[in-house]
Amino acid sequence: MNKPDFGITNFSTLEQIVHTFHMAELWNNAKKYYNQLKQAPPSEEVCQCVADVEENGVMAALQLLALKIKYPGITSGKDEDPATMPQYDVQYNVAYNYRFKKNGDIKDFNFEGDEDDVLKRAREQLVDGDEGMAK
Repeated sequence: MNKPDFGITNFSTLEQIVHTFHMAELWNNAKKYYNQLKQAPPSEEVCQCVADVEENGVMAALQLLALKIKYPGITSGKDEDPATMPQYDVQYNVAYNYRFKKNGDIKDFNFEGDEDDVLKRAREQLVDGDEGMAK
């Protein structure tokens, strides 16, 4: 775990160990709900909605999380060079309807294309005040 490219970057070895145990605990707790779904599966209509990750916003939320992990503070609203931004403070705040005031629905943001262009647009359109972790 003390390899620089292992898991979440910019974390100390201790933070990586804590994160690993946290994730093991999370998956262990999720098992209860998975087993309930196996016993009583949802309707076909629910399954179709859940599986449509483009329309329900799941894909956009994952792309935003990846962007924030790779470029901590990118959505802070501060005009900083992504390379000099502080490390990211990982918080587990999951919101199904994550929205932005300036851009409307996160599903409308285009994460595709040239990385510099995506970063420029993210800094303008995905402002949520998240400054990452100041160390």
